[in-house]
Amino acid sequence: MKNTLTFCILVFVLALFISISVSAQDRFVLENPGKLFKKQDHRLAPVLKTKYFFSVGELSGREYLKQQDLFDLKGGLKSSGLFSEDGSKMGDMRYTFDATGKLSKSELKYTVKNLKEITTFNESVKPVKIEKMSKTDSLIGSTVFVYSATGHLKEEQHFRGDKLIGKDVSDDEFNEAGRVIQTCHYKMDSLGARIPQNAQMIITEYDNDGLVLQRTVYNNKEKRKMLSWVYFKYQLDNDYKVIKQTGFNEEQLEIYRNELSYTDSSITSNEFKICSCPEKTINKTGSKLLVFNKFGEKTTEKTFNVSGEIQETATWKYDDFGNLIEQQVVKANDPNKLIKSKSIFEYQPDQAQTARKTTK
Repeated sequence: MKNTLTFCILVFVLALFISISVSAQDRFVLENPGKLFKKQDHRLAPVLKTKYFFSVGELSGREYLKQQDLFDLKGGLKSSGLFSEDGSKMGDMRYTFDATGKLSKSELKYTVKNLKEITTFNESVKPVKIEKMSKTDSLIGSTVFVYSATGHLKEEQHFRGDKLIGKDVSDDEFNEAGRVIQTCHYKMDSLGARIPQNAQMIITEYDNDGLVLQRTVYNNKEKRKMLSWVYFKYQLDNDYKVIKQTGFNEEQLEIYRNELSYTDSSITSNEFKICSCPEKTINKTGSKLLVFNKFGEKTTEKTFNVSGEIQETATWKYDDFGNLIEQQVVKANDPNKLIKSKSIFEYQPDQAQTARKTTK
């Protein structure tokens, strides 16, 4: 279990929210498209010794070591070194695990700054508090995370010293399958006043298979004004794959269409908008090609404009054990700026040798 925590920990500590675009969610209806192409399972990975994570610098454009993780003989994560683009060491991360092997605390000490960050985690390995301390253990500020009974984040409470200075509120609700049915995010000041007053609320309904039936957007939680309402119909083929998604507005006029086609290893998604004018003009807005390997992992995603010209190409590479070892994105309008990351996994020598022998 500790092997899988390495990158998740920093994701939690450094970036707790992943924003999902409503329009992007509408435009591709398959929740896990890779399952359609999965034919094989990966080999069980041997015990990790070291993991190196590389990125491309924003300033230099060159690849550099961003993080190095060290593991014990049982594969337990011990520590991480964090590095800057110029090659200097930025900080050290130490981890503490409870008796069951779950992460309970991490401590990040910055090399240059007079600062350290201590993060405590709950039983679900979600952060409950991040404390910013001076190296002499004086409290600078903290962030407290509040979760619902089902484990979903409800609030981020921000403190300067021990004084509350504001909150980020996630007023979301989920159904029994864990899908979000209400989304409303807003900020509150130290006195409890909402900032801004009108934070949009989105209500989503699903069918039994998890496909979006309708999505309604209001200007605030009180539903004083409906901004948009779209409901969807789907067309399936004989294998129950979605081949067409059609969206309608509150007047039951078609406003959006997404047509999907499949090969043995790919999905092509063509997107259209329908004009509400009397002519009911159908305008193609673009397309997307997704390519998967035999393990159901996405290896390529190409985005095209209305003329069929490539706008963006993203690629992913994996090792024999399913670890993501390289990811890169190239945008057509800026081909010289490569967005790339790479990971190198080193395994315990005897473990790696055993893994090789068992595959012969």
